[in-house]
Amino acid sequence: MAVKDPFLEEALERLIHLVGDSAFDATDEEIREEMLDAGEDPKESADRLRAKMREAAERGRRHRLKVLRKRWKRSVARIESADYRLPETPAERLDLLYMVVDAEPVLRQQITVQHKDLKELSDADVSRYLRQLAELGALDDLYDEDEPGGDGEE
Repeated sequence: MAVKDPFLEEALERLIHLVGDSAFDATDEEIREEMLDAGEDPKESADRLRAKMREAAERGRRHRLKVLRKRWKRSVARIESADYRLPETPAERLDLLYMVVDAEPVLRQQITVQHKDLKELSDADVSRYLRQLAELGALDDLYDEDEPGGDGEE
């Protein structure tokens, strides 16, 4: 295992800052001349740098999208597998949705944006909406605490 020399590390850090500062202080023409003296084509270097930056940005975007997609899939799986004590029959589930929507008119607007009338909803849609509402806590107040399975008794 190599032991770091604090003096050498400090000298290297100062050198890096000086080189960085000189690059910031240099004019575009001075930088261009240095590149030409070193045998580099400034346009090709700029194009390579732009391409690398685009690739890095795209990798970052894909990574964020992948993370968000995984998070979304976990959330959907959790919502679909959770027991929200929804009514057993499609008619009872639709009645529950009507009751919640009547209590919260804003929900009716949001749901009817996709469906002209709540009666057009399939049972799968009704169940999905009820699960989402339950996940958000919108159904918590609808259950009597004295009912079996409620907060009052088991």
